[in-house]
Amino acid sequence: MKKASGIVGGLALVVWGCAACAGEPARLPLLSEWAGERELPLPFGLTVLCYGQDHGYDINRLSASSALDPRIGPMVQQLDPATIDVDNEVTQIGLKADVWLFPFLNVFALAGRIDGETEVSFGALPPEAAPVLGALDRGLDVEYSGFVYGIGCTLTWGAGPAFAAVNGVATWTDLDEETSVEAYVVRPLVGVRVGALALWAGAMYQRAQEEHEGAIALPGLGSIAYDLELEEQEPWNALVGASYAITANWQIGAEAGFGERTQLEMSVAYRF
Repeated sequence: MKKASGIVGGLALVVWGCAACAGEPARLPLLSEWAGERELPLPFGLTVLCYGQDHGYDINRLSASSALDPRIGPMVQQLDPATIDVDNEVTQIGLKADVWLFPFLNVFALAGRIDGETEVSFGALPPEAAPVLGALDRGLDVEYSGFVYGIGCTLTWGAGPAFAAVNGVATWTDLDEETSVEAYVVRPLVGVRVGALALWAGAMYQRAQEEHEGAIALPGLGSIAYDLELEEQEPWNALVGASYAITANWQIGAEAGFGERTQLEMSVAYRF
C-alpha cells in the first residue's frame, strides 16, 4: 500500500506540474513548427480510463505441498501443463496524465485500481493421482485487488487525414494478496481523422506475467500451499478504436480488442 500511495502521489505531482505550465501554451510541444499547418492537440491531458480484459495464461511454474500428505507435492509436479486451462479476467479504473513533448512524442504516467480473478482448471487427473488429488477437480480460483501504475509513451506520424502511431506502456501492481502482475504492452496502429472523429485499427502485443503464492483448503487434504507463475498464452490480438473531440478540451474514446484475448477500454479526457 505504501508503494501504491507513492505512485499516486507522483501522479499528482505530474498533474500539478502540467497545471503550472499550462499558463504558457507556446512552450509545448517543442518543435511544433515541424507539424506545419497540421492542427495539434492541446499539450496536457488528464484521462479517466476504464479497462476490462479476458485472456488465457500458460503455466511456467506450479508447485504445491501439504503437511498432512507428503504425496501432494510430487504428484502436482507430474501434472501435464498442457491439460491445465488458465483464464484471467481483470478490470481497471484509473487516471492518466500525459504531455506532448514534441508533435510526434507523447509521454504519460498512470495509476488506478485493479481487480482480477484467475481460474485454474486442472481437467482430467492421471489415474494414479486421482485418488489423492481428486479434490482438485474443482480447480483453483484466485481473486486479487489493489493498485496498478505505469509509464509509457506514444510515437505518431501524420499525413493529411491519415496517421500512424505506436504506443508502449509498462505496468506494475501493488496488491493485497501474495500476488504480483507485470505487463508490457505495445500497440501499433493506423487510422484516419474525419473532422472531430478519429478511427483506427491495429494490433496489441502484451507480455504479461502473473505470480501467486497462497493456500487453499481442500476436503480431506487440509491446507494446500501453492506457488504459481503464469505468462501470456497468446501475446497478439487485433484491435479497433475511435475517439471524438467534443470540444478542443473534452474528448471521449473507446477501443476494443478481439482474438484469443478480448478487451474493452473506455476513456474521457480533458486537455488544456
